[in-house]
Amino acid sequence: HGQSQWNLENRFTGWANVPLSVQGRVEARQAAELLLSEDLEIDVCYTSVLERAAETATICLDAWEAAGRTRPELLARWRLNERHYGALTGLNKREALSSPDINAADLRYWRSSFEGRPPPMEPDHPHYSRTARRFERLRDSARSPLQMSDIPLTEGLADTRARVNHLWVRELLPQIKEGKSVLVVGHANCMRALISCIQTDLRDEHLPSLGVPNALPLVYSFDSTGEPITGVPGRCYVKPLGAHYLGEGCVLFNEMDADGSGALDASALDDSAFCQIAWTEDDDFDFDALNNLDDDCGARLLEEADNNNDGLVDFNEYMSWWSKLPVPEPKVSSRESYVDMI
Repeated sequence: HGQSQWNLENRFTGWANVPLSVQGRVEARQAAELLLSEDLEIDVCYTSVLERAAETATICLDAWEAAGRTRPELLARWRLNERHYGALTGLNKREALSSPDINAADLRYWRSSFEGRPPPMEPDHPHYSRTARRFERLRDSARSPLQMSDIPLTEGLADTRARVNHLWVRELLPQIKEGKSVLVVGHANCMRALISCIQTDLRDEHLPSLGVPNALPLVYSFDSTGEPITGVPGRCYVKPLGAHYLGEGCVLFNEMDADGSGALDASALDDSAFCQIAWTEDDDFDFDALNNLDDDCGARLLEEADNNNDGLVDFNEYMSWWSKLPVPEPKVSSRESYVDMI
């Protein structure tokens, strides 16, 4: 989905029903343009029941229909909801790292492991999931019987994968085997879970750091048996994914990722033109300044972009940082020309 208001505020969102930001709506329209630029058909679209995903899907399908394409059926499924962050829901991610009430090691385990679960949400939490109103919204979208006890109060990535896998096996994969093209609009962790259902060769430790940026289409191709087709020449991949990203971000990231690891350290960032841009505060950006990068620029940028504090910038963190860069005017009038100048 496009950037939500809590993405902008760097908060744990989970099942909280947060709307898109203004930027998120722009990103959704840009995603639609990227999809329209490809030789693709969309036979059916799935989304979570949360507003930020549903609105992103609607914006994309509106653009799709406006371009003369056949509007596909839109299906909302609670199994595509974001990972439930339990008691962390609503907290600022960086502030949580320094909170006296949260052990930093525990927080890293909850965020970076496959099994780790944050403390469960209590009934007095302002975004408590098991209210009658929230239950009705979920039940209306479910194809199978849903009980209040099915609604989680916290989840690890393993739990998220289990519920997403149910949808993959029962609905998504059968349609793919029928030759249908399926658009899925969800959330970072439910997408990581879906990726692991598709790419069964991925190890569990890969999943927490897989880059799944806001509103950037990721395209899997399949053979007639439902197995993914990977490594197609001319397409842009970020390891360890077997799908290709649309747009210029993937290309630029791979140019900096010299060792092909799928993540950037301070030295890779230090050598890039992005460093100077990140620390320029003048609205009238001087591109000649790119020739005068300061020595610790990479380390400073790493500190700014490394949201999970693991010492590396993955593709998701890179794109999140990149989306916040100011686009100079009038020298540069669009994101495309900005990329061309870099």
